Amino acid sequence: MTETPRPNLQEVKLPFNIFKESIPLATSYIRWSDDGQTFGHSLHIQESEIVARAKREGFQVVASFIEEAKSAYHIPAQKRVQMQNMKQFILNNKNVKAVIFYEESRITRLIEDFVLYVLGPIKEARPNFKVYSTKIEGEWNENNPYVQARLSFAHEESVEKSRRASDYHTSVVNSSKPERPGSRNPYGYSLTTKDNTIETNENKTIVILIFYLYSYGYSDRKIANLLNEAEIPPPSIDAKGWSDSTVRYILNNRWYIGDLAWFTRTSFDNSKKKPEEDIFLFKNHHEPLVGANLWNVTQFFRNYKQNKDHMDSPFILRDLVYCHECKEKLITKNSTPAKSKEKYMYYCCPSCKKENISRKNS
Repeated sequence: MTETPRPNLQEVKLPFNIFKESIPLATSYIRWSDDGQTFGHSLHIQESEIVARAKREGFQVVASFIEEAKSAYHIPAQKRVQMQNMKQFILNNKNVKAVIFYEESRITRLIEDFVLYVLGPIKEARPNFKVYSTKIEGEWNENNPYVQARLSFAHEESVEKSRRASDYHTSVVNSSKPERPGSRNPYGYSLTTKDNTIETNENKTIVILIFYLYSYGYSDRKIANLLNEAEIPPPSIDAKGWSDSTVRYILNNRWYIGDLAWFTRTSFDNSKKKPEEDIFLFKNHHEPLVGANLWNVTQFFRNYKQNKDHMDSPFILRDLVYCHECKEKLITKNSTPAKSKEKYMYYCCPSCKKENISRKNS
C-alpha cells in the first residue's frame, strides 16, 4: 500500500479472497527517512528480508504498507498515514495474524509511540496478534529488555543526528563567509558550484511571474491554477501540480531578494515564522530574482489581506471607486437571488444609498 506506483511489479489476481477465506496473512511496515533514499535500495532491502521472514513463519500473503521519506523522529507513529492505514487494515481483517518490520528504527524513533498508539489498540482487540522483526529471532516483545534497549538506541541515534545537523548549520551560517547549509536550493536556482557560486536557472522567469501576478491582485490559489493550466512543472517532481502552499512559500521566501535567512521557523512542527531579530539573516548574499520595489509591493499586499483576492472577485474595483456626488468610497453588494442563473452585483454609496455602478452577468 503506497502512494507511488511500482512499475516493475506485475499485477496478478490472487486465487483466494484475503478477507473472506481463512488465509495466513501478515502485514509489513516499510519506511525510510528522506528523499535521497527514495531511489536507493532501502525499499528492496527491507522488502526482501520481510518476505523471507514471512515465509519462515508460514504466511502466504504479506500486505505491505510503505511510508516514503517520512521521519519517525519528527512524525510519531500515530500521525503517519500508512501506519494508520495498516492499523485499520489489521483491525478490519480477522485473517491478519501478524506484523513484520525490518528493525525498530523503521517503526519508531520515539521509543513508546508505536507500542502505545498502534500496537496497544491492536493487541487489545487481538490478544494473540504477533509481531516480528527481521533482526530478532522469535517474536518481538515490547516488554523484553533487549527490545527496549534497541528502541532506546534508535531514539538516541536520532537525537545525536539532529544535534549534529543543527551544529553544522549553525557553524556554516556563522562563518566569515556565510553559506546556505547543505540542502536543495530554492526553485529558480541551480545547485551551488564548487566555488560556492549560486547560479540561477530557466525557472527564474516563473518565480518573477509569480511575484508580478500577486502584485496585480491574484491570490495564491489563482496563481497555482494558472500555472497548472499552462502545464508548467511544479518545483517538486513528486507533486501532482502547483498548490497554493507552494506559491505562498515562494512569495514569502527572502531568498528571492538576495538574502540568506536560516532558522526561520518556530519549530519543526510549527511553520510560523520567528521575528526577524531572532533568525539568521544575511542580506545581499547572492543574486536576487526580485527587485526591492516588487518585493515590498507583494509583502504589503500579503499583510493587507483586505485587498488580497481582487482578481478572484467580480468586484475588481473594490476600494478604488468613489461616489461622484458625495465622494464616499463605494461598497459592494451582491443582490443575486438564490438559484438564479444570472448574477446581480453593485457598487453602492454608503451615504447616498445609490447604486452608482451595476454589473449583470449571465
